[in-house]
Amino acid sequence: MNFSTFQPIKPASLRSDKRFAQRGWRRHWIGILLSAFSFQLFGVSVFAATYYIDYSSGSDSNSGTSTNAPWQRAPGMVAFSGSYSHSAGDVFIFKGGVTWPASSLGMVITQGGSATNPDIYESSTNWFSGASWTNACFDGQYTPVSFGGYSSLITVKADYITIRGLEVKRMLVPVTTSFNGFGAGSIAAAWNSGNYMVVQDCYIHDWKPATNNDSDYGGIFFWTDNGAAIHNRIGPGNPPDGFPSGSSGGGVHGGGLIQSNSITGCSELINTTATNISFNDLGPASNSFIASYHCNGIYHDTASNQKTWIYGNRVHDLGTTFMTMLLHVGIGGATNTTLYIFNNVLWNLPSAVDIDDWQISKTNSATVAYFLNNTLVQQGISAGTREAPYHVTGIDCENNLWINDATYPSTNPFGDYYVNSALYGQLDIRIDTNNVLLTSAQATADGYTIANQFAPTSSSSSSVGAGGNLTSLGLFTTDINGNPRPPTGAWDVGAYQYQAAVSSPAPVVSLVASPASITNGQSTTLTWSSVNATKVMLDKLGQVPLNGSTNISPAQVTTYTAKAISPTGTNSASVFITVLPAPLSPPSGLHVSDR
Repeated sequence: MNFSTFQPIKPASLRSDKRFAQRGWRRHWIGILLSAFSFQLFGVSVFAATYYIDYSSGSDSNSGTSTNAPWQRAPGMVAFSGSYSHSAGDVFIFKGGVTWPASSLGMVITQGGSATNPDIYESSTNWFSGASWTNACFDGQYTPVSFGGYSSLITVKADYITIRGLEVKRMLVPVTTSFNGFGAGSIAAAWNSGNYMVVQDCYIHDWKPATNNDSDYGGIFFWTDNGAAIHNRIGPGNPPDGFPSGSSGGGVHGGGLIQSNSITGCSELINTTATNISFNDLGPASNSFIASYHCNGIYHDTASNQKTWIYGNRVHDLGTTFMTMLLHVGIGGATNTTLYIFNNVLWNLPSAVDIDDWQISKTNSATVAYFLNNTLVQQGISAGTREAPYHVTGIDCENNLWINDATYPSTNPFGDYYVNSALYGQLDIRIDTNNVLLTSAQATADGYTIANQFAPTSSSSSSVGAGGNLTSLGLFTTDINGNPRPPTGAWDVGAYQYQAAVSSPAPVVSLVASPASITNGQSTTLTWSSVNATKVMLDKLGQVPLNGSTNISPAQVTTYTAKAISPTGTNSASVFITVLPAPLSPPSGLHVSDR
């Protein structure tokens, strides 16, 4: 997928497993997200309005209420001089393919929507400059930005705000030797603001710090635990001038729902207290440009009585100073916490999943971790403790696939899955059942390779049918790809439920021209239709919809060919168009009677 121009659509993985996400959301979120997704379909409050912004050809003296009279800047941008009165539910549409330079940034949003009518700032695919739509772009140009006391390219100082479909790039993070830039995201909430803020379908990348300090900056930054980051591409973060390589900054900080994002090239990919971290692709990311900086794939702190869902994630290819998942279940003395970790795939990583019971009191806590149906390559899970009598109450470790070449004693056959009980106490409950351990040689021979992200390739693969049926837990009933796990009988071990290959029929395409013979200067209509195709190409026109028509005016005899393409093959159809010369007109001043 080309994320620089990707369409704001909900990914299939989110649709198929939405019930999991809802378990971890605050109920209030559901209304906010549904309102954001359906905003253009069902309308908003009668008092709300839609405004259009075009930096290239707009003017703040315009009304801003139509594409024919757009503003140049939006309210909250530097030097905006238009007339604007806010109503909850206002929509601000930035023209696709247009760039707002640093001189117009940052944008500080000080007025917000409501629970049923969030304000929306977006780039619409229906209004753009150029031959095809690309994201509206906020370009910091590595220039210091300061507006209203804020240094982010977009600052949200209000509640109920949705930002979607924007490209935000090249922020210069104002770090110094005494200030590490914490909180300075390219899109960031102001302190104590941004409740129910949603950032969706955005492309945020190529920030860099002004000097050599690293922290959670550059990406999306929430101060509250009820924000949502959905289907964004984030990263990479660049080192400051003078440092040739290394990651910098953070992908997502804070929030409550972090779902279906692609995050690369950050020192801290996710740092959050979120109740739902799902379907994200995390990596690759090299070590921070500061050699001593402690990097994290997922860093998570839980609150008392919190249930946290971490599922469907792919975490891979992180530098040697990263912690893969550092899950603090007892930060600040939090108790009665529960972790549900399932359907994740982890590979090319330097460390285990670390469930760290920091500051938990044994007499007051009831901390339980469920580690189920995960696929881990050369790593495992550590249920470690800091000091007696603090400890994790229990861990349920079932149906996991370990691919690991290390040698371990028979008392601990699953390698990096361990408990530091010899030093710091013990678990009250520990369940180890139906886990499968393979060496890398065994895994490769069995079809588990990096090319297929370690999914089983045949019904005889070691993970197929080797697990227990966990339906009774009521936690999940599908795999990482949304494929159903059986309600009865054995489950597969690991993140995948094996799917037998289903042969798809070959694509078919037809193409006709009406009329097939024209006079030079006239037009004809090409009409095509396809079946079982994923893409249709029409020579001289490029990719076209799967079914459609278009008018053409060839100047000479021409053959047009349509090609239908699918994973199972291709099919072509051609049409020959005859072009007759136009009749000659008599010379000027010559009449038939003169012959």
